[in-house]
Formats: sequence, C-alpha cells, structure tokens
Amino acid sequence: MALLTAALIVVGGMWWQGQSELASSREEVKKQQDQQRGATRELSRWRRLALRGEVDSLVQRSEQLWPARPQNIDAYKTWLNDAQQLLKRTEDLRRLKAELGQRAQPAGNAAGDRPQDAALRAARRQVGELVDS
Repeated sequence: MALLTAALIVVGGMWWQGQSELASSREEVKKQQDQQRGATRELSRWRRLALRGEVDSLVQRSEQLWPARPQNIDAYKTWLNDAQQLLKRTEDLRRLKAELGQRAQPAGNAAGDRPQDAALRAARRQVGELVDS
C-alpha cells in the first residue's frame, strides 16, 4: 500500500509539473504572438513609408527630366522602368487585398467568427493600407 501511495504522489507531482509547464508554454506562445502582431504592424508601416518614398522619388525625378531633351533618353527609360515596377507591385497588392477579402468571412457572420477570418481581415486591412497610401 505504501508503494502505491508513493507512486501516486510521484505521478501526481509529475502531472502538476506538466500542467505548470503547459501554462508557461501557453503564456510564452501568447507573448510571441503579440510580438509577431507588433512586428507585422511595424513592417506594414515601413512598407507604406517605402512605397510613399518611391512615389515621391519618381515625382521628383520626373520634374528633373522636364523639359524633354534627347540627351535624357536613358534617364527616361530608367524612370519608366522604375514606374512600371512600382505599378506592378501596387497591382500585386490589390490582387492580394481582393484575395484576402474573398477568403475571410464578414465579421458577425456565423462562419466569420473563426480565428482565421479575423486574421485574414487584419491582413486585408494592412495590404489595403499599402495600396491606398
């Protein structure tokens, strides 16, 4: 009987330790998820700033290329290529925004209460900020 009692105490202690470690792991996961959300917001902000900077740079360069002169042909080609690349990225972002909107259920919809729908709506908002800025 004493052996059974000792075994139960050991197993109970191991179970208690496992529960404690599980709680710690959950807290760590939540902390990491919060950090990831913060990093995602910061990355989105930096991308918006980068896009704005690229647009501003294109506008400034276009002003420097005026009036049109034959000796600036190479600079015009470079400017057009840079502008086309920026437009392509903007179109890619618009497509991504539309795709995210289709994958997420609207808030308040019975199916829209899934955690992934909230994440998709948040991602769509972030992409929208990039496209609309």
